[in-house]
Amino acid sequence: MTTPKLTKIGFINKLQGYKGEVQCIIERGSVDDYADEEFLFIKLDGIAVPFAIEEVKDKRGNGIFKFENVNDEEYARRLINAEVFAEKRKKKNIEESEWEDLTGYEVIDSTYGSLGAIRKIEEYPQQLIATLYIKDKEVLIPLNEDFLERIDDDSKKVYMILPEGLLEI
Repeated sequence: MTTPKLTKIGFINKLQGYKGEVQCIIERGSVDDYADEEFLFIKLDGIAVPFAIEEVKDKRGNGIFKFENVNDEEYARRLINAEVFAEKRKKKNIEESEWEDLTGYEVIDSTYGSLGAIRKIEEYPQQLIATLYIKDKEVLIPLNEDFLERIDDDSKKVYMILPEGLLEI
């Protein structure tokens, strides 16, 4: 059996009600990003333990999760302050032509949030670069699959995990 690759999405901060529901502070993405997951992993005693999701609700940007077999306050209390992880999703390979279709899409960084819309995409040696304007300053962002989290064509948003310090240059 292979161990899934996990990414931390937040932590459980308190109980919600008395039937085993817990509130999770979502630090990566939104509650909707995890609504279709079958399992979340909760770190207990240093081990990421899978918990099947019964129900998910959004409460002001935080997740209210009801996990299978967590049916009372006593059991749920053991989960407080535990880190929560989800399986990393496989990224689809993006063709160069698909990147070029992202002009006008809003870039959302996992740390800084909304960075603004992609004004243009240019081909530089070795890779494509997106041009954005942040506070009237031109910012160049490499369009690289390693930085891509996901693309939401419906809302015209590109979710990225940009390297630390890239926007501070």
